[in-house]
Amino acid sequence: MQMRLIRCWIALVASVAMHGQGAPVVQSVVNAADYSSAIIEGGYISIFGEGLAGATLVAQTAPFPTVLGGTSVEIRETTPFGVGRVWALPLYYVSPKQLSALIPYALGTSGVDVVVVNGTQRSAPRRVTPRAAGPRLFTYSQLGTGSAVLARANN
Repeated sequence: MQMRLIRCWIALVASVAMHGQGAPVVQSVVNAADYSSAIIEGGYISIFGEGLAGATLVAQTAPFPTVLGGTSVEIRETTPFGVGRVWALPLYYVSPKQLSALIPYALGTSGVDVVVVNGTQRSAPRRVTPRAAGPRLFTYSQLGTGSAVLARANN
């Protein structure tokens, strides 16, 4: 009996080593500029959690890819009839504990579900409510306070 338990334990450890640590876990979805809950159409979001990506990567092309290092993010609109429209978000940055993505316009202000896909594993949906307006500014302190980072488009 003890030998059988040891074999099962070895098989479990080998399976985790081969297939990763399981589904990604989304702990929070915030505005990337000031880490507030103000998710704005057309703005950047940061997603924090565990197992979000297999490596740390930054997008090297514009427009940003919707899959970066095997990781993607979906926003799913839910309706009384089930899942409505689904958007694949452009990704700027992925790492095991943080993702940065661009929210599309025309989401509306009803709640949507954010789902992270890492390889073949999908996170549980995380409900967020986007706003149509409410711009936020990136700051030099990277805390959402202090002097804003601003640039002219023709520089």
